[in-house]
Amino acid sequence: MNSSSAIPLNILDRMRKVLETEISKQQSDLFSLQQKRGQSINDLKQSSVTQRVDQDKEADYGIYQKLYDEMKVKLEQARTARDLGKRAANQFVVIDPAQVPAEATKPNRTLLIAGGFGLGLFMGLLAAVGAELMDTRVRSPLDVEVYGKPIIAFIPENLQ
Repeated sequence: MNSSSAIPLNILDRMRKVLETEISKQQSDLFSLQQKRGQSINDLKQSSVTQRVDQDKEADYGIYQKLYDEMKVKLEQARTARDLGKRAANQFVVIDPAQVPAEATKPNRTLLIAGGFGLGLFMGLLAAVGAELMDTRVRSPLDVEVYGKPIIAFIPENLQ
């Protein structure tokens, strides 16, 4: 019985060692796969960032290309205007020189000053009348009746 029970123990011991080796190998593979997974995630993040940077560069390139094209058009227009100006200087001839008037026709200063004075006077009178109409202070017995103010006290005129 010892020899027959020793064989299964021997086989079990070998199986245990094989299983431990297999577990160790599987754990090593698991660790390796986790590292590869982490590296893949980092690569995806990096590619996403790179893609955004590339999109920004493409957008900037489009903007700068448009500005460049506009500047080329403006340069061509400026050159054309310059060339036309050089040709026009030789093309036109002065027939009658301009005459300077003896006195200015506009602005008529006396009319402006008189109008400003009149408008200022009118606005001042209008403001004075408006202030008087808006003033509701009581100054006489008639004002009490006109404004409908209650009488709180009466002060006689002859205080001696």
